[in-house]
Amino acid sequence: MALQQIFEHEDLSALLFNVCTPGTLCAIQRLCKKYRPFLERFFNTKFNIENRLLRFFTSPDAFRAMQRNTLTLISGSFALQFFAGILYPTSDLDLYVESQFRQQVVDFLLMDGYNFKPTVTQLGLQETLDATQSASEQPYRTLVMEGISGVLTFEKDNGRTVQLIVTCQGRTAIEIILNFHSTVVMNFIAWDFACSLYPVATFERNVSLACRATPGSHPLDSLMKYRHRGWNVILPEEDTDENVQPLFASLFGGDSLRWIGDSKTWLIRLHTNTLPPLPLQPAISSHLILHPVCTALWSLMLQDGVVTVEYSKIVSRFRFFEYIMKHRHRQEYLSNHEFFDSNYFIETATFLGNLAGK
Repeated sequence: MALQQIFEHEDLSALLFNVCTPGTLCAIQRLCKKYRPFLERFFNTKFNIENRLLRFFTSPDAFRAMQRNTLTLISGSFALQFFAGILYPTSDLDLYVESQFRQQVVDFLLMDGYNFKPTVTQLGLQETLDATQSASEQPYRTLVMEGISGVLTFEKDNGRTVQLIVTCQGRTAIEIILNFHSTVVMNFIAWDFACSLYPVATFERNVSLACRATPGSHPLDSLMKYRHRGWNVILPEEDTDENVQPLFASLFGGDSLRWIGDSKTWLIRLHTNTLPPLPLQPAISSHLILHPVCTALWSLMLQDGVVTVEYSKIVSRFRFFEYIMKHRHRQEYLSNHEFFDSNYFIETATFLGNLAGK
């Protein structure tokens, strides 16, 4: 059977594409323009966010509209499953939200049938929410992670569980994700696109790099979980710099400066045509049109067997887009990556510039 006939057959092409890595699919896409419609059909089926969210919410569109209005990000194993095209039936859903939007997200969960499940150290729902507002800039209880003011668990009668992770005031969700225990879970889903920060390592080579401030401080249960799921988790202090350094440079970008949407990220744009329009009222400020992910630059640093993430927060989201616009002609700053539509950020920058009267 000719390759063209396989691509034209929906079931056969799905079988073929399902065993391909993202890089292989990209190579097929570049092979010939006439193959692109078949890949688009496959992508629309495999990366269907509505089907994934239906496991947790009555209306995926309503949830995604709430995401947009509260800057909420999905991360954890749900985002990993979305990119990998796999399903862990018992996994929960992790939502990351900035402190000022926590009440809106909780209201949505309650309206969708979720109930608050306090831990032994938590009181009622309102008391727990109030505690997140007054939390200091310290790791949350036993979590070795900065910037989290509280973790609230919600459960439906059918057993579906949502964990709401609330940032400390002044911290963004992307800062929490950059402090995850390893690169395999550094993926997230916003209301209109999904992003993997280390797609080559995670989905081409099945490699994850443990990141922690000091040797021996890794959450081993979490790391072993992903080893059991098929990833080769590298603990730098267990190996020599001579062995780790080549992987560190080739798969994780070394100590180069990174940001969301650079040539090393994998972005999947999600359709938004079925979502209700953003309310036009003074209470909705221009920064809500953007993502909290567009405020950070980061680098991985390897020194003395320890991998850390160093990042700086850009105070003004406008300045981030000014920076991108300034360097958009340079390949190393804004690449026409096979997974990345650079026009998305350029168009958004232009829109926001007009909105700000620049």
